[in-house]
Amino acid sequence: MSLDWNVQDIANHEVVTTSPWDAEKWHPVTEALVWGCLATSIRTITKDNVDEYWWRYVFNRRYLGRGSDLVSQGGNIYVTKADVEMHIGLSTNVTPIKSRNKWLATFANSSALHSPMNVPNVSGHELCRLLAEEAKAS
Repeated sequence: MSLDWNVQDIANHEVVTTSPWDAEKWHPVTEALVWGCLATSIRTITKDNVDEYWWRYVFNRRYLGRGSDLVSQGGNIYVTKADVEMHIGLSTNVTPIKSRNKWLATFANSSALHSPMNVPNVSGHELCRLLAEEAKAS
């Protein structure tokens, strides 16, 4: 299944989503947030879920080392919460998981977590404990 997205509902989408280096390409932050929708299981970034999107995006970045920066035009571009807020209205065809606890359970059972490259020196039980503590803290 393809990952489809729509930027028409983003305020000032012509500027926000267009690469500053090539007007025919997507902005690298927009691309990262589209793929972030897949990683966070959030279909559409809205005013109501922007904080949850950011929490899941950072959580995913922290535990898997993904989404931390984008290499573009020879430099690093870091995705910020302000970037996510500028992309309110971005929608995708991602299957959503609304509950943070359900998302964390899916995340904890992901095969990506069982690779020693992704979570070094953390057992499955320890990772689940850390996930539970993280969920309680927020």
